[in-house]
Amino acid sequence: MIRASGGVRRRFLSAEIRPQTSFEIVHSCRNFDENFSFWAFGTMNFLVRIHPTEGKARQDLSRVIEAHGHRWRLLGPIGMGLIYGLPLASENSIQRPAWHRARDRAALAAMSPELTRHPQTDPTRAYHYRDSLYAADLVAAALVHFDFFTQLAAKPARLEEICACHGWAPRPADVLLTLCTANGFLERDAAEVFSVSAEGRDFLCADSPWNLGPYYNSLKDRPVTLDYVRVLKTGKPANWGGAKESLDWHRAMEQEDFARMFTATMDCRGRLLGPALARALDLSGRRRVLDVAGGSGIYAGALVAANPGLEATVLEQSPVDRIAAARLAELGVADRVQVVAAEMFQDAWPADCDVHLFSNVLHDWEEPEVATLLDRSFQAMPSGGLLVIHDAFINASKTGPLPVAEYSALLMHSTRGKCYSVSEYGSLLAAAGFAPGEYRGTAAQRGFMTARKP
Repeated sequence: MIRASGGVRRRFLSAEIRPQTSFEIVHSCRNFDENFSFWAFGTMNFLVRIHPTEGKARQDLSRVIEAHGHRWRLLGPIGMGLIYGLPLASENSIQRPAWHRARDRAALAAMSPELTRHPQTDPTRAYHYRDSLYAADLVAAALVHFDFFTQLAAKPARLEEICACHGWAPRPADVLLTLCTANGFLERDAAEVFSVSAEGRDFLCADSPWNLGPYYNSLKDRPVTLDYVRVLKTGKPANWGGAKESLDWHRAMEQEDFARMFTATMDCRGRLLGPALARALDLSGRRRVLDVAGGSGIYAGALVAANPGLEATVLEQSPVDRIAAARLAELGVADRVQVVAAEMFQDAWPADCDVHLFSNVLHDWEEPEVATLLDRSFQAMPSGGLLVIHDAFINASKTGPLPVAEYSALLMHSTRGKCYSVSEYGSLLAAAGFAPGEYRGTAAQRGFMTARKP
């Protein structure tokens, strides 16, 4: 029997505990200190002794493990405390030599708590203001510059017909239609024909006494509103932030100063979304993650922090690769996460990764580029490998959620992409050869889809 006492302050990883579960239990019990001890017994039980005065600790720890789909069983008294058992499936257990356990203890001590912390409150509203920043400008552009709603009310139409009528490109038009449908301004039938809803007819059509066109007209010359007029017509992204002197996002990321600023911005977001993804995603038995266009490496870092024994590679172009290497060293995971400098569309991908992660990456690209990236993933991934798309997803019927439809408007403005729907990703994954899985939400209107390579 292997015993490690002294509570949470002496973090340890047992030889027989499934890595993800044990690590999350330890970190979820950060405040219990000296009130319990961990044992591993054979390959079938995970035991905890909790002092009888610590009833709340026992309840909280039990809740943590039950969240993993397990249940406690009281095995009996021992000394001044009680012994509880958590049965483990032998096929999910691992055998690790003593030097591995020592390495894990040292790595855990050096690791930044940023990779495992979760907020106590809901971040959705705070995220929503930033994500929805440009949505009003898109509605204003359609209403004031194109009188879109009046014309659609007179003649319902499909996406292709709407594009032909107004001279719009398909990608931005699709984002506009999804946003208006999510708002309840439009309706779409089974034949994919769009029509104006009763609400839209009342407030967004020129022949209504309550038409808000003049109210929105005062916003028609806002820079972002004018940007949308151009993006709708050309399909090409506007300059970052709507500034005339700036570049579009794709070209701006080749500049050192912008790349450093933007990577830090996305790293800030990843401090919430990375641990949330790691908590929800089961990587039991997986060896190495390839984090494609992984930015600062915050998501790769969060995944290895939650999965002892897991390693990762961040694939990034210059100059972001250097920024990522420095950030991973700050996070204390540079020994488990390496950075490979590569252009993801052109250069070879590492072939030793059985998990590929696209975290907030595919939404920057149009469908042909997304298809190319999924095909490259399929070719580089070993059989049985797992693909993870972590992003903000439109639902399968493309009627919402509204916050994601609003965020898609921002992406459409500044990148070549949008928020794709679950059904769109499913079709793209299947076309690449993957077996698509289900969608699961995590935090702040984000979630992930998985797919497996046969």
